[in-house]
Amino acid sequence: MKTPREILLARHAEAADELDAIREKIVVGMAPAGKTALRAPATFIDFLLSLRWHAAGLCAAWLFILLLGRGDAGNGRSVIAAGDSPAPLNYFVELRKYRREFAELNQPPPHPPLQPVPHAFTLPRRREGEIDAIA
Repeated sequence: MKTPREILLARHAEAADELDAIREKIVVGMAPAGKTALRAPATFIDFLLSLRWHAAGLCAAWLFILLLGRGDAGNGRSVIAAGDSPAPLNYFVELRKYRREFAELNQPPPHPPLQPVPHAFTLPRRREGEIDAIA
């Protein structure tokens, strides 16, 4: 017994030659007229030349960063040498203070104490003429 695949292939086997001819015409039509030879493999120089625009862009970005860093903020070495920086212990004290203030600000507001509400816990009175269902 034939499988469905074999049945389909048998029906369309005669069209396979025509389809191959059509494919070949299309491929020949797509190829450029003057370039039939294969391209030579890329060399290391070709690889470096392909990166020239990328390298130029990165150099420009680094130059921009260096120009931004040359502001009038002062030299970092002079600040450290002058001794104006706080001691490392002060950092921990400030960090502890910041954490305490942050915890105080994030606490929910205190609720006033709840006052008991007086309720009348009395059972409803029976209406006249009502029949007791339990009895």
